[in-house]
Amino acid sequence: MDPAYGDGMKTPSNSDYNEPRDRPEEDDINLNTYDKLIEAQVLLDNRMKVTVKRRLTNFDSTPIGKELLAFKETCNHKKNARAISIQDGYDISRNGNRTPKRTTVGWELLVEWHDRSTAWVPLKDLKDTNPVELAEYTVANKIAEEPAFKWWVDSCLRKRNRMISKVKAKYWKTTHKYGIRLPKTAKEAQQLDKMNGNDYLEKVIKKEMLKVWVAYEPNEKYSPEEVRTGKVPEMTGYQEITCHLVFYVKMDFTRKARFVANRSKTEAPLSITYSSVVSQESVRLAFLIAALNGLDIMSCDIGNAYLNAPCREKIWFRAGIECGEHKGKVMIVTRALYGLKSSGAAWRSVFTESLRKMGWIPTRINSDVYRRHGIKPNGEDNWELLLVYVDDCLAVSHDPELTMLKIGETYERNDDKFGTPESCLGAGIEKFTLPDGTEAWSMKSDKYCKAAVETVKAMLAEEVELGRVDIAIEVAIMSQYQANPREGHLEALYLIFHLLSKNPLRRLVFDARVPACDEDAFQLDADWTEFYGDVGEVDPPDMLEPLGKPVHFNVLIDADHTGNMVTRRSHSGIFIFVNNTMIKMLSKKQNMVESSTYGSEMVTMRIARDFIVEMHIKLKMFRCPIAGPENVYCDNKGVVSTSIPESTLSKIHNSINYHVIREAVAAKIMRVAKDDTQTNLSDALTKLMPYSRMQELMMGVLWDR
Repeated sequence: MDPAYGDGMKTPSNSDYNEPRDRPEEDDINLNTYDKLIEAQVLLDNRMKVTVKRRLTNFDSTPIGKELLAFKETCNHKKNARAISIQDGYDISRNGNRTPKRTTVGWELLVEWHDRSTAWVPLKDLKDTNPVELAEYTVANKIAEEPAFKWWVDSCLRKRNRMISKVKAKYWKTTHKYGIRLPKTAKEAQQLDKMNGNDYLEKVIKKEMLKVWVAYEPNEKYSPEEVRTGKVPEMTGYQEITCHLVFYVKMDFTRKARFVANRSKTEAPLSITYSSVVSQESVRLAFLIAALNGLDIMSCDIGNAYLNAPCREKIWFRAGIECGEHKGKVMIVTRALYGLKSSGAAWRSVFTESLRKMGWIPTRINSDVYRRHGIKPNGEDNWELLLVYVDDCLAVSHDPELTMLKIGETYERNDDKFGTPESCLGAGIEKFTLPDGTEAWSMKSDKYCKAAVETVKAMLAEEVELGRVDIAIEVAIMSQYQANPREGHLEALYLIFHLLSKNPLRRLVFDARVPACDEDAFQLDADWTEFYGDVGEVDPPDMLEPLGKPVHFNVLIDADHTGNMVTRRSHSGIFIFVNNTMIKMLSKKQNMVESSTYGSEMVTMRIARDFIVEMHIKLKMFRCPIAGPENVYCDNKGVVSTSIPESTLSKIHNSINYHVIREAVAAKIMRVAKDDTQTNLSDALTKLMPYSRMQELMMGVLWDR
């Protein structure tokens, strides 16, 4: 008899047989449980023995050094003897019907993660997490008929296609703009012109195709049917795509057409498709630096920018009637057409090379911000800046016109115009006069706000990005329920849009004046050598001499302890002012529950410290002097006391945040002072309040004229 069973009194458990247990739900997993360093004994340099309690996390609560693996692609597959053969892959019913067996056993897939590591993953796990990618892989590698895939791959791909069709249907259902019918094809455009008795659409088609003809060339030797057979040697490796015209009506009722490629028909590697854009934060800093150092700003828009770059993919399409005499021919794409996955990266590479020849060098922290040494007419040295957002250029210089003309020598500007910017990243730009007569640049959101109220389709988060921090807390709270909204949430959205309709104009002014500071509120000349040694802030590599006037930081933080009544998580609020301008803000639910107000405020203070270091690096790469240390204001006296060398920590689980903050103070990155709740502006980012109180706090941050 098998001794494992015995008399039934000592039957081994499942764990004795090493049988797999049910996997826990994602919500029940505590990452610290699986961290081998937790509770480990560590000997520090000063011979002190300490115990590791938890791992340091990023601001989004991702453990540093324990980042979760993100799927990139499936590289290979294998099966073992347990896998069912194709002959045994069906269940046969009494009436002879064959049904595919539901099985995943015996198969493993080699998966590459985004950190470039690879691992063999069981089919059952990969099917649960990435079914569409796996289904596409099985079809491409001709294993979809295997029993492990046969029973589910077809239905998965049909579901994917239905979802894509619904997205496409949204475009095809858009038939009118401003009461004017929009054609979907060149043939329909011709019919509309004939019906309306004009040639508006014909003109915009000719205008667009006249510009875009440089992007392709005909292959007269072969027909599309011959190329599709795959037997044309010189077309080996080429992918076929479709191209079409997209029509649009501007606010002044003029028509516009764009010839674009269907990117879904191609597969391009990530290495030739990634292209970054300048951030809103960098734009705000540029306007502030211009005001601070008396520099001028001009902008221009490069027309048909992508067509200046070569096509990085091997593709062709069959010409339509919009291509005129080439209709029906094989057209090989030679330039970066709008719509291709690689076009953005191709254009960015070409434009960066042109700017380098003009003396512009991309900064390390933001490669879409370029710098160049300049000399003002009075002989004063300064750093000029050039910000690029795809085909929009913003020059900050004592003579930006020279840069605009230089760009115009190489590239065609839209309508051959450049000048003072009127808009940037969706926000209106104009000069604003402060009460003391000082002129400053300003960013206003009224145009976008009115459009959002009219269409009720805009993203409220974009309103906050454009400076509408007076609705930041409401948008942050609403964003927590995107996955499972209820009718009450819709009613709350109506109230937000009602507020925007009544108060469309709010202006963020780039005020370069330095605010007054009470030095007595800070702990001065504290000696931190005993605790952290001779620490200091680390400069980025290739650090050059900063030029111009220095900037001053004022950072205000607040936390609403256990503000979420369901999860009891706290809410962090941070304002970062550079001189008198709000540059960065955060209104976000914390990722972990804190047991005390002190703990939630410490988390917020640590996030603020990370933001300060990030802003320092960015400004240093812009070659802008920093006055420092930065003033940080908090309304919790216990947290403020951490910036004093003599303070002690009674709650060990806060020790990492505690020492990060203290070391930043010791390194003279920041200094901390108490600010009462009634005057702390960050209170508006953590708590719901009457709009009258919100207006009181936002006075001087947002202007309503």
